[in-house]
Amino acid sequence: MATAPTLGGTTLPSPSGYRERVGYRGGFTEMADGTLAVDLVNTNAKREFTVTWKGLNDTQKGTVETAFATVKSASATFLSPTNVSYTVTRSPDQSEIEWEALKQNSTTLRWNTTMTLREA
Repeated sequence: MATAPTLGGTTLPSPSGYRERVGYRGGFTEMADGTLAVDLVNTNAKREFTVTWKGLNDTQKGTVETAFATVKSASATFLSPTNVSYTVTRSPDQSEIEWEALKQNSTTLRWNTTMTLREA
């Protein structure tokens, strides 16, 4: 990963995984003759970003939650690990951050999560 990603001005921990999907928003319907009718909302491609973290400590967990709060009801700027800036919102499928706790030792937990953002 080339650049430390940021969301809403918060520098995120270094991700263990990063994925970009490029697509077009709109509706697709198969007609009776088998042709595909396409009605695009916008002819420009839009991106979806999935950022994954594994083994975060409690402080890093809090940083991810702070950054996620910047897109709770509005858009924010996302600087991707590829050093490109996008205006994003939460994915419609991500209303919350889900954490998976892993025990590092008898007293310390580490945290895994995934955040999905969508280009506005």
